[in-house]
This record gives sequence, structure tokens and C-alpha cells, in this order.
Amino acid sequence: MNNKRTFLKILFLLCVGFSQNKDMENNSGITGIVIQLDSEKPIQFAAAALVRTQDEEIESGKLTDENGFFSLKAVPAGKYHIEVDFIGFLPFIGKPFQYDPSVKPDIDMGQIPLQLKALEADLIEVNAERSLYVATVDKKVYVIDQLKTTSGGTCCDVMKKVPSLDLGPNGEISLRGSENVAVLVNGKRAGILGDERKSCAVSVPIPAAMIDRVEIITSPSAEYDPDGMTGIVNIILKEDKVSGYNGDLSINAGSTNKLNLGSTLSYRNNKLHLFSKFSTEMLEQRGNGYRIINAEDREDYRNVKDNELYFINLGSKYDMSDRMLF
Repeated sequence: MNNKRTFLKILFLLCVGFSQNKDMENNSGITGIVIQLDSEKPIQFAAAALVRTQDEEIESGKLTDENGFFSLKAVPAGKYHIEVDFIGFLPFIGKPFQYDPSVKPDIDMGQIPLQLKALEADLIEVNAERSLYVATVDKKVYVIDQLKTTSGGTCCDVMKKVPSLDLGPNGEISLRGSENVAVLVNGKRAGILGDERKSCAVSVPIPAAMIDRVEIITSPSAEYDPDGMTGIVNIILKEDKVSGYNGDLSINAGSTNKLNLGSTLSYRNNKLHLFSKFSTEMLEQRGNGYRIINAEDREDYRNVKDNELYFINLGSKYDMSDRMLF
């Protein structure tokens, strides 16, 4: 409402100032300089109005120039006060004074300070969150907290949410249509030995709550060949930043005799950090089927597969300084 009133006053003063420029035979008048209260910098385009005290009508007015200066000419005798408005500032209303050009034709109002308006808000709420996806020169990074995975989920549940990866029915990870993918945990080889180590998410029984982010490296260096010919999936675990002893326990159960257990325990003081992570996954997969060898022979079979996997991570860190880690 105040901004609308200020805009109308500026529009009115533009018309008044234009009419005054045609009548310059009387050069006497009222002058002043409008400045900011805190910095004392001049304010340009502020609306300075000479208001009659008797009826509150505007007698004359001008917009300030680049130096904050205004000059009101050809003012008849009377009792007035100065009002100054500018968008974003509190209005200024001066004390009434008597003006008589025959007695004192020129009156200098001096510097007129305007104060910035305070932000009118009961509450200011600032929200920020980590980006889901970050691309660098050699890898893509996905933040797991932004993937909306369930807190009781497993590594397989996380891999299903990562856009760049595909997950097979038995946990095989594929990247760009190839399963020749190496799985790392904190940059180290993960999983059991053999071919399953390369691309099977089931062989990494880490609860989703332990995972901070997943890095997808599509152009691995020769260090990882031949395991990572197509790409590398590097699982980065969360690091506890809270001082003292900290720990948590998670249990996740499902159909087909599925059970996941996970626990973390850590201790941190100012520089020393000791941590341990343990998780296990027990999964039973059963299936029935048949195979027709020829028109007369049919072979029925029953498939049972039991997985019991364990993951243990022990470590320590010592912060020698802000830039050195041992």
C-alpha cells in the first residue's frame, strides 16, 4: 500500500515539475538534499513534496537528481512541511514551517535522511538440500539420501534406484548393457572371490542406511583392468561426524526367508576416529520348472539357492591437521 502511494506521488510530481519548468521567472524557493541514513549516499529519483499544512494538499514537488538535490521554485507564501518518499525506504515528514518569499525567498532544508524499511516477515525459512546427481570429468556421483530409498533396504535396493545401472533378478549389475562391472566399497575391492565379485550386488550385503553416495566410473584406468573393462561402481559409506560413541542396528526381513542385519559402532574425539561396520544377508531362493527334451520326454526340476553373506569393515583415522589425514 505504501509503495502504491509512493508511485502515485512520483507520477504527480513529474506532472508538477513539468509545469514548473515553464514558469521560471521566480527563482526563489526551497531546496534540500535527500540521503541514506546509514551510508549518507545521495538518493536519486526520491519524491520531495511541499505539502500545505492546512489541508494536506501538495503545493509543489520535484524528483531528486543524481546528487539527491531538489529545488522547489515559485512557491507562494504559506505554512508548509516537506514530505519525502522513495520505494524501499520509510517516508520522511518534516516539521511545519512558515514561508514568505518577500521576507526570506530562499530556504535550505539541508540533508534529509531516509531510513531503509525493515523486512516485514514473522519467519524466514531457508531450505537447502544436496543435489541428486553430480557430474565430474571422470565419474558420475549419485547422493543416496536424495534417491528416496527405504531405510531398511539393502545395497540391491540402492542399485535399483541409480539411473545409470540395471539390476538383474539375481543381483547382477550391468552398465550400458554389460555386466563386466567392478564393485568397490570406499575404493577397495568388494564381494566374494571369483566372477561374482565383479558385478553382483548381492555379494555386497551393505544396508542402504550405511551408504552415502554411489560413484559411476565409465572410463576406468588400467589399475582396475580386467575387472572394470566396462565401468566401476564405487560405493562410498557414510562417515560419522558426531563426537563420542555412536552406533546403530538395523534389521530387515522379507518373504522367501530373506533376512538382513546391519550394525555400526564408532568412536570419535577431536582427531581420532575408530569405526566398525558389520552386516549380513541371508536369502533363500526357490523355484520349480520343467524342460521338454523331445515330444515324448519331459524333465521336471526344483531349484534351491541359499545365500549367506557377511560384510565387515574395520578402520581408524587420525586427523593430523585440516589438510593431512593418517
